[in-house]
Amino acid sequence: MSLPRQVLDLSGAAGHLSKERGFLVFQPLEGEVRKVPLDAILSLLIAARQVTLSATLLCALAEAGALVLVCGSNMQPQAIMTPLVSHHELSKRAAAQAAMKAPLKKRLWQTVVQAKLRAQAAALELAAPDHVARLKHLAKSVKSGDPENLEAQGAQIYWPALMGTAFRRRPEMSDANMHLNYGYAIVRACVARAVVSAGLLPSLGLFHRGSRNPFVLIDDLMEPYRPLVDRLVYARGADPGPLDRNAKAALVAVTSAQVAQERGMVTLIQGCHDLATSLALVLLEEREKLDLPALSALSFSNAL
Repeated sequence: MSLPRQVLDLSGAAGHLSKERGFLVFQPLEGEVRKVPLDAILSLLIAARQVTLSATLLCALAEAGALVLVCGSNMQPQAIMTPLVSHHELSKRAAAQAAMKAPLKKRLWQTVVQAKLRAQAAALELAAPDHVARLKHLAKSVKSGDPENLEAQGAQIYWPALMGTAFRRRPEMSDANMHLNYGYAIVRACVARAVVSAGLLPSLGLFHRGSRNPFVLIDDLMEPYRPLVDRLVYARGADPGPLDRNAKAALVAVTSAQVAQERGMVTLIQGCHDLATSLALVLLEEREKLDLPALSALSFSNAL
């Protein structure tokens, strides 16, 4: 039986990481040595500047299918190492992805935005139910490519309703935004692993662009899952306090949140794989639409 995958957070640590047989070994500057089975690691998150690691360990993590995220002081990802070992149809799927035409990209992005707006509405069911109908109406009104930018219009309703009128979603700030950044980094790792496993190229997206962002597809596909993180941060109050060990542990719980996909209720990690696989099959013309998540009160209660 395979071990459950976990996010290994070394954002506040100091020491050296290495490989010993089938284990990641962390030798801290002070304290006891810690060992974690390599095949139990979903992603390794590093933000501390006092951590060193061996090239042998990096290779072993890649072989185990684990990702390595390097974050800045505000918990925004600065680099992501993804395994090159991927799906057996990598070349075929990558070619189909590169040949994707604009109309298909716009149609797929339309469905992603609709799913995100519906997820935001679900997040407000208990927090601000008066705004739920407005977000659901926006979701129904999204056109191909979202030319009216209803995603942004939804954000103008969503954030004040969820976090209060004084809140501003600014990743560089060190308030609740840092908690959101940390949670999003975890979701980004789940989606990144799913994208690579599905034989897709992270650098070829549906909507997001940017010469300095090689992971635009990951940013596209993670959108409907973001409200799971938002609700976790909301649950800690208007001032969630420092991003300490307890706060991080609460946010890591997002990986086990339950989302409804076509095969039923699955964890966030499984849902990301279903979504990425469905995109690959759409590109190969083997299915018509994405397997997007549906969030509900159950999704949020299981993550809290």
